[in-house]
This record gives sequence, structure tokens and C-alpha cells, in this order.
Amino acid sequence: MTIPNYITASDISTRLTPEAYIRWFSRSTAGTLDTAFVALCIDDACSLWNSWMGDALAGDWTADGHTVGNVVKRHLVNLSLYLAADQSPRVSADDGKSGNPFAHQYTEAENYAKQLRQGHEAKLLTEAVTVPSPRGGVATVGPYGNTDDSSQSPFVRVANGSRWSGF
Repeated sequence: MTIPNYITASDISTRLTPEAYIRWFSRSTAGTLDTAFVALCIDDACSLWNSWMGDALAGDWTADGHTVGNVVKRHLVNLSLYLAADQSPRVSADDGKSGNPFAHQYTEAENYAKQLRQGHEAKLLTEAVTVPSPRGGVATVGPYGNTDDSSQSPFVRVANGSRWSGF
């Protein structure tokens, strides 16, 4: 089964100026856009996102119909830029050290994926109405079989992942 990419080259180009788009994705083509490199960065970013979201429920980070929200696309674009910049690191003018200028965006995307996967702080408004069950734990439901577990004890709510414990 082939997993489709969640962003396209147009998602990246609409979030950047034309000059920045060409600067980051003209790997060895002397200032012209390397479309194969763009496609490779998109593939790698989506693959990385899939590995982070591997244990998430299907509706936890996609909307109905499996459409990807704009906030997720923004993080995927940032991951693509991180991967593009990783191929040609920049040297900092302040200290002379080389590094990836999108390292902070990479960390933000990783943390956002963790929040979506665990269902704590970040949730998409259009996500499926589910209460994520912990890995290896028992999911409990509220009265009448609905997913509202507000009547459960705090210990049960922490165990099934609907209340964040801080651990």
C-alpha cells in the first residue's frame, strides 16, 4: 500500500517568497528550482511525519475524509525546509558555526505531532470524535456507551488518556 504525500510543491511555494523557495530548493542547479529535490524533501518530510504519527488513530490528525489541516501542512512544509537546509548547512554570521536554520521548526513539528498522537494539548477541530486509549491500556467510556468519560474518576481518566497527568 502506498501512502500518499500530504503536501505538494505548491503548498511550499505559497508559504514562501519566490526568492526563498528557489534559494532553499536549488540544491546544485545554480539558482534554478530543482523539482526532483523538492519532491524528495516532500517525500522525506511525509515519511518522517508518518513515523511520528504511526501509533495515532486515523482521525486524530486528519479531518473527515482524511484531508490534512492547514496547521499540519505548515509543520510538513517546515519539515521539508529543514530537510532541504540539512543538505546544505548555513554558517552563522554570529559564531561561525554551521547548522540548520530550521532546527527550531523541526522541534516544533515533532512536539506538535507528539501532542496530536497523545491527544493532550493539541487537537484539530475537525478530528474524529474519539478518546485515545493508552498503549496497552483499557479504554473506558461514559454512561450509555458514549465517549464522554467526565463521570469517571480522575484515575480512570488519566489511565485512558483523556486527562493529562503530567508524567
